[in-house]
Amino acid sequence: MLPLFVVALVVISLERATTELYKALIRHEDQKKYQIPSDLNIKLSHTWKVLIGIALIMALGAFVYYAEISISKIYLTGIMGILIALGGMSKDAPFE
Repeated sequence: MLPLFVVALVVISLERATTELYKALIRHEDQKKYQIPSDLNIKLSHTWKVLIGIALIMALGAFVYYAEISISKIYLTGIMGILIALGGMSKDAPFE
């Protein structure tokens, strides 16, 4: 049984990962009004970006559901946080 704190951290990290994937790949919004665009400047058609985004979110869900992870959930949450931070850095760095 996992402690509630660990479950909360895992849920928060999954929420942040899916939100960032949604903002980068699925959401279709004019980015000209933002000083820093949130679409990662991926040069694909919107249909391809949506398909890739949905596939990545489903893969993330399948990984969490099916994977027998021998790594500590705390380490996994830390790794997710670092990956999200690196994604944000790579998105924002060209504009700052």
